[in-house]
Amino acid sequence: MSKIAIIGATGRAGSQLLEEALRRGHRVLAIARDPSTLEGREGVTVKSLDVTDSAALQAAVAGMDAVLSAAHFSTMQPHAIIEPVKRA
Repeated sequence: MSKIAIIGATGRAGSQLLEEALRRGHRVLAIARDPSTLEGREGVTVKSLDVTDSAALQAAVAGMDAVLSAAHFSTMQPHAIIEPVKRA
C-alpha cells in the first residue's frame, strides 16, 4: 500500500485517479480547492490547497510515495507544480 497525493482530486480526471488508487488499496491525500465532497471517505485524507502556493504544496506532498496531478496546465505553468513536488 502506497501513500499517493492526487492534485485536482475532485475534477473529472482526478476523481477517476482517486477511485483507481482506492480500488488498489492505496491511501490517498486528495488535494483540491474544495475537497469537502471527499471528507469521510475511508483511505482518503483531504487537503484544501491553492497549488500555486509552492511552499504549501511542498509541505503537503512531503513523505508521499507518489504524486499525481490532474491540474489543468492551460491555466497555470507546469513548473508551479513540478518544482515544489521535486523539492518535497
